[in-house]
Amino acid sequence: RQRYIELLQQNKYDRYMQSLVTTEVIESFQCKYYDYEEFNQLAMKGNYSFSCFHMNLQSSFDNFAWLKGHLDGLNFSFDTIAISETGKKNLNICADIFDNYDFYHIEPESYKGGIGIYVRTEYDVIIRDDLSFSLPRVENICLEIIKGTQHFIVFGIYRHPDYNTDDFKNVLNISIEKVL
Repeated sequence: RQRYIELLQQNKYDRYMQSLVTTEVIESFQCKYYDYEEFNQLAMKGNYSFSCFHMNLQSSFDNFAWLKGHLDGLNFSFDTIAISETGKKNLNICADIFDNYDFYHIEPESYKGGIGIYVRTEYDVIIRDDLSFSLPRVENICLEIIKGTQHFIVFGIYRHPDYNTDDFKNVLNISIEKVL
């Protein structure tokens, strides 16, 4: 088990992401992998004002079932669940997979792609088209989620692998600056 966790935490992607940011940012940000028991213990101790979960489902129905099974195994309900690469053929499945969540979705232009965000039904939601952006081969949605007196901005974005990353980063930065 420990070796598996070490492989997840010390991989090529992790090293690449660390090369993009300063040491101060790395030291202030913690990302760890947990099994069910560890996660449930952590969730019971925590006082979280807002919780998000994200997964790329690679347009596969089997991955929806896998995700549902794993999240059902947790003693915790995320405020939002973001799904990238929902796929065109899975739209009817997406809407009803999680009880007590409303589903907001941007349909992909092609067979692959798409982005969706589940938000717990007790929250008010404003779709923020003013923060979304239009690029070819990029699907995105921006929501303002109102939880009590707090407002949270949540982006869901899927960039197809063949789209120019520099153009994407430039437009994304403009959207983020509007929020700040």
